[in-house]
Amino acid sequence: MAPLTKVLIADDDRVIVEMLTAVLRAKRVKVTAAADAMQAVMFAIREAPDAIVLDIGMPGGTGLTALRKLHDNRKTAFIPVLVLTGATDPTLPATVADLGAVFVRKPLRPAELYPILVDIVDRRAALAEQVFESVRNSSIEEIITELEGQGVTTTEVELSVVLDHLAMTRRVLRKDERWYVA
Repeated sequence: MAPLTKVLIADDDRVIVEMLTAVLRAKRVKVTAAADAMQAVMFAIREAPDAIVLDIGMPGGTGLTALRKLHDNRKTAFIPVLVLTGATDPTLPATVADLGAVFVRKPLRPAELYPILVDIVDRRAALAEQVFESVRNSSIEEIITELEGQGVTTTEVELSVVLDHLAMTRRVLRKDERWYVA
């Protein structure tokens, strides 16, 4: 099981933040809270949490804007994100999954939070270990050829970023792994 020691909660609803914080602190998880989208991105870069819980409807840019920035930032792209929202847009789950995050619609029973976070962090760590082992002795050209054979297109620069990150943290996200809870 991968450790879950630091979580960033990004939600402008103080009641939700306090409830989620209490649940996580009871499990000895350090919590940082952000009240808007810009803070969420800044805190994620600064704190490097093990996971992020992100609301969609927030000031300072939407949670979706924050998710895109997290996804596009080399320092935060591989942090597991749980999008926890009351938004009802039917396209939102697919959009969130395309950005590599897990989608859960509010309300969420407090007891469900920790197991969900542990699961997404564990799956990310297991996948990272699998990828790390498979690429350990391969050249970038061999990896690109293998990926293209599986229908995955990537550039040498993109792959270099992933390999650099794997070498540092052994954590990576598989873009096609999706988990929806309606």
